[in-house]
Formats: sequence, C-alpha cells, structure tokens
Amino acid sequence: MTRVVAISGPPGAGKTALARRLAETAGATLLSFDDFETMTDLGPAAIEDWLDRGAPLDELASAPFAAAVGRARGRLVLDMPLGRADPLVGDRIDCAVWLDCPPDLALARKVAQFARDAATQPAPGFAPWLAAYLQNYERIVRPCIDMLCEKSRNTADIILDTSGSEVTSHERLTTALKIRKFL
Repeated sequence: MTRVVAISGPPGAGKTALARRLAETAGATLLSFDDFETMTDLGPAAIEDWLDRGAPLDELASAPFAAAVGRARGRLVLDMPLGRADPLVGDRIDCAVWLDCPPDLALARKVAQFARDAATQPAPGFAPWLAAYLQNYERIVRPCIDMLCEKSRNTADIILDTSGSEVTSHERLTTALKIRKFL
C-alpha cells in the first residue's frame, strides 16, 4: 500500500528541503512537481492571463507527475504546490502538509537559493532573470502565492510554521507525522 505525504507552500517556505529530509528520514520515495511542471515556461504574460481567468487548476496539474505518483509504491513524499487541491493527485494524498512562512522571509530564501544556484552553475542571464522575477513579483508571483494559499492551505492536515530553522521545522514535522502513523 502506498502512503503519500504532500508538502505544499509558497516558494521559499522550505518545501524542497523539508521534503528531501522527510524522504530520507522515512525511507520514502521523493517526487518533486518542479521536475514535471511546464507552466513557468510559458512566461509572465501567459501566467498573468491564467490568473485573470481564475487560475484553473486543471491547467496547472501535470499528467506526467500524476502518472509518476500512480506508479510509486511504499512511502511517498511529494514536493508540490497544490496538495489536495491538485485535481489529478489530491485524492491520493494521505497527509497534506502546508508550510506557512512570512512572505518577506520566503522571498529572501528564494532569492538566496537563486543566487546560490547561479554561483555553482554560472548562468550568464541570471541578473536580468532575477530582475524580471522581482519586477513581476507583485503582479504575478504574489497573486500565484495567494491563490495557492487559498486553494491548498484549508485542505491541509498539518499547518507548519517554517519561519524557524530547517532543523526545527523538520523535527516538528516528523513529530506530527509520527502521531499520524506515517513514520
């Protein structure tokens, strides 16, 4: 029987780091939605249009991600934006976790991650890309985060404040999952 925990939250809340640590702790398979998503490849205008049309979740959902979830066996940790609100995967989730993080801290973490990635894998277009990300933050990124919170947070079994350290967040998450008999 497959047991599925989904870790959701805004960019920079710590989804990937916590999902990775949880998968290691639980001896679980980790699947990251980011490895399958294509929405961000569309560009700011298309994403803004999607938001203006009410952000239909079926357009964000990924059939290849859902197929990978369907093939998995045993314990499974999902690093994904929508949790139970995902129209293709939501009904397979046994425990949905929402990561709460103050927006300024989440943004600072995300920018720091981008900078670390650019330092280890030099990208000549990094500075213009970062400038565009920050320029579009208020108009596109923040409304996407608000939509995620509105559609995902209320369906979570666990809401975890991740404004502290990654270690503390991991300890609190594993304790909550032990209570729910996932670990």
